[in-house]
Amino acid sequence: MTIGTRRTFVFFFKRKQVRGNLCFFGGVALVFLNWAVIGMGFQVVGFLNLFGPFIPIAVQALRATPVVGNLLNLPVVSALVDKLAGSSSRGRRAPV
Repeated sequence: MTIGTRRTFVFFFKRKQVRGNLCFFGGVALVFLNWAVIGMGFQVVGFLNLFGPFIPIAVQALRATPVVGNLLNLPVVSALVDKLAGSSSRGRRAPV
């Protein structure tokens, strides 16, 4: 509802996101067919395929929050989160 129906349709039906869509909506179908664990696994894979590029952006936003940011900046947690998010360098910002 925030971005509108046209942009939502365009986002979900890009040619490069077909695999993510099939995994996600196939997982929904499996959940409805009482294959919940397998269906949820497919949904996770589909979600990561669809929204994977946004994970580093979300991590940077979480690091800017007061409480969660302090936890994410701890040395051990920071290294783990950087590895999971695919961030190669934490301090660099994109040029404006």
